[in-house]
Amino acid sequence: MHSVTVTIPGTPVAKGRPRVGPRGAYTPGKTAAAEVALGWEFREVCREPLDGPLNLAVSFYFEPPRRWRKARREAIEAGHVEHHTGRPDLDNLLKLVLDAGNCILWHDDAQVSTIVASKSVAKQARTSITVRPALPD
Repeated sequence: MHSVTVTIPGTPVAKGRPRVGPRGAYTPGKTAAAEVALGWEFREVCREPLDGPLNLAVSFYFEPPRRWRKARREAIEAGHVEHHTGRPDLDNLLKLVLDAGNCILWHDDAQVSTIVASKSVAKQARTSITVRPALPD
């Protein structure tokens, strides 16, 4: 079994809560579009879903907010990385990745037994994802 690594450029998108309308519940458009886009990125690097228990490592990178002082923004531009403590929440970012990987990276996200995740502020917004087979105990 092999590992899969993919980096998706652009601002990470969190899974939105389902909405209820006159015709029932639906997934917000931004969430649905982000899941489809991630799915296509995943298909580029993984032809068959991985089997067995899996380890998932995800790093979400956001561009610095415009309200930051010039010196702080310049430090980010120079390659310094800071923790991102604002919204969106890390768990909602992960939910989108887990759902988008179903039937593409893995058969079902229940296969993911270990998750290591972070969100940071960096020069370029992106999402880096690595999936590996879990090692036996």
